[in-house]
Amino acid sequence: MNPIRLRRKKNVKKGIQFCLMVCGASGTGRTTFVNTLCGRTVLPGKDSDDPSIAHEEEGVRIKPITVELELDEEGTRVSLTIVDTPGFGDSIDNEDSFGEISTYLERQYDDILAEESRIKRNPRFRDNRVHVLLYFVQPTGECEVSVSKLCLSARTHGALQATVSASSTSS
Repeated sequence: MNPIRLRRKKNVKKGIQFCLMVCGASGTGRTTFVNTLCGRTVLPGKDSDDPSIAHEEEGVRIKPITVELELDEEGTRVSLTIVDTPGFGDSIDNEDSFGEISTYLERQYDDILAEESRIKRNPRFRDNRVHVLLYFVQPTGECEVSVSKLCLSARTHGALQATVSASSTSS
């Protein structure tokens, strides 16, 4: 049997696992991008900020969400894990935000190493290592340092591709 057909048959039967991390400050289009990509509401939008708590900083909250999608008419299933990072880049000093992202990426590799080191492995263990990291940049143009730090962190964790995308604003 043709190796391409064999691979497609396996993908239709088993499904494909993919992990996408989206980073960027509030208002850069992370939620809109993910919801458009999936064709439905996966991440709820933030309607409005309450002025009484606007000065409080919550920090980065890393939230992985798994969505089951059907890729084509042949029924290829994709298990897409979206790792959202609300609060990333919203502070004046974002050093802690980069540390949170880097720690999360390292933890995923540590989990894989721990699972592969076991004598009896869990057959249902999910590999949640991030395949692609999308970094959404504010359209102010003041992002060179933050992008380079995030790209450096992403590149040290294997086969990650950091993609920079700027949102457009209408004045």
